[in-house]
Amino acid sequence: MNYKGLSKTKIHKIYILPESQGKGVGKLLMKTITDIAMKNKNHSLSLNVNRDNSAIDFYKGIGFEKVGEENIDIGDGFIMEDYIMEKKIV
Repeated sequence: MNYKGLSKTKIHKIYILPESQGKGVGKLLMKTITDIAMKNKNHSLSLNVNRDNSAIDFYKGIGFEKVGEENIDIGDGFIMEDYIMEKKIV
């Protein structure tokens, strides 16, 4: 559970289908992830989100903060331009 040896849980890929958004599914999923992270004695959650993704507002609304930016070369001339966001949980 620890990400890079830190007391941090890294969330890699989390999607809610558009027809399920706004119904509390995302909040419930994030609560479940938080509970698992706390059981593993982690103190924060971390995730990457595309800079143009409307989910940024959702993450901010549940306590995540932007802590950095990252450009990831995924080949064939494509770059993922992400914000790194974290939330303290303990």
